[in-house]
Amino acid sequence: MQALLKATTKHVAHVIKNVDKTKLQNKWISALNERISLEAMIVDFPRHFKLHRDEIVALLRS
Repeated sequence: MQALLKATTKHVAHVIKNVDKTKLQNKWISALNERISLEAMIVDFPRHFKLHRDEIVALLRS
């Protein structure tokens, strides 16, 4: 589990580091029909990743 989380985090960090800066204001439309920029998704990634990590940890403990 630890190795998977580490590899995933390293991969996402590499992707973020190499994002074309001219694309940061591109928008995505969510399932709730909300528009969110690539930049906002990147900024929110740590919180969102922790949410899913915590869900996985809780499942493993049950």
